[in-house]
Amino acid sequence: MLENTDRKLMELRHFFQQMKDSDSIDVLEGYFSAFISAGRSVTFSLQSDLKKVKGFSEWYSNKQKEMRDDELLRFFKDLRDSDIHTGKRNIESSIFIKGPVNSKNWKNRPEGSSIRITGRGVFFVENPDTPFEKVTPAEIPNTKVQKFGFRNPPTKHNNKNLSSQEPIYLCKLYKKYLEDLVKEAKMTFWGKGAN
Repeated sequence: MLENTDRKLMELRHFFQQMKDSDSIDVLEGYFSAFISAGRSVTFSLQSDLKKVKGFSEWYSNKQKEMRDDELLRFFKDLRDSDIHTGKRNIESSIFIKGPVNSKNWKNRPEGSSIRITGRGVFFVENPDTPFEKVTPAEIPNTKVQKFGFRNPPTKHNNKNLSSQEPIYLCKLYKKYLEDLVKEAKMTFWGKGAN
């Protein structure tokens, strides 16, 4: 039942775990982008899997209103739309580098490159300030994402104030909502053409 939806839910869980385990902001952002896309795909797949099932249209119409009225869910939909259509992720970050930053620690430095250190990390830059500029994340031991946050994060979910605005916590709530949505759909439409 709901084979496509279950696959998208599995992707959502995978990208959530990968995001939690990331030690580079670029890697984390890549998994975050995949996470929010998979989350949106869960709802699209659910609609596709159950579109011909009697009663689903009315049920899902109520769920769509619920999602539109929920600050957290609307936030993640807007993040996904912005990420897909503009490449903007609404993420702020900083890093922490333990120990000295010296060229002996760099495994992947291209010959003749300069170094750029930002809140996103340490980068090697080839052909700076030209149309051929190439920026590559530096592989430096003991580098850890120190801060990962959203600009203007939601403050409510399910009509309750959120206890934290930490991104992984917010992602976990979003994932749980989608898991519960799929579970409710299965319980509601099992045996009605959805099995």
